[in-house]
Amino acid sequence: MLMRFQTALKVMSYRQFKRFNLKKFYTLVELRIEAMKFSVDKHEKYVTLKLKEPKFTNDNSPGLKSELYLLNAEGFKNIIVDLSPVKECADAQDLSCLLVGDRLCKSAGGLFIVTGINDQLAPIIELSNIFQSVTFVNTLAEATDFIFMDELEKEFRGDR
Repeated sequence: MLMRFQTALKVMSYRQFKRFNLKKFYTLVELRIEAMKFSVDKHEKYVTLKLKEPKFTNDNSPGLKSELYLLNAEGFKNIIVDLSPVKECADAQDLSCLLVGDRLCKSAGGLFIVTGINDQLAPIIELSNIFQSVTFVNTLAEATDFIFMDELEKEFRGDR
């Protein structure tokens, strides 16, 4: 059942996601999150997701993707993903969930920022060309500054 859910989630559009039975979804996500270790730190203007696993694989990327959908459904439009504990990523396809997060945040008028890229992940990110659409910064402090500067800029322009 969990495998069918993961497959369905990969092809599910945002509109379909909103109509999905959220109680069933939360139950299935809780099952999946037990296998994937990460922390969620919610703030007023942004959320930080920090992976706590040394490997970023196709086993744990659906869990991250699910969490990104949940956070977006909760109304968070600025999301920071901290990959600093990740030391290994075998395939560029595993990083595709980052594109989902970027798309969700941009459609909500926010920012999706990835931080903590190390020397082992940099070649895979460069190979996948994901850096052309996703924003990468060096540290978590830079990411929060980036979000606050963007919010200030929107206020001055009157976009809020």
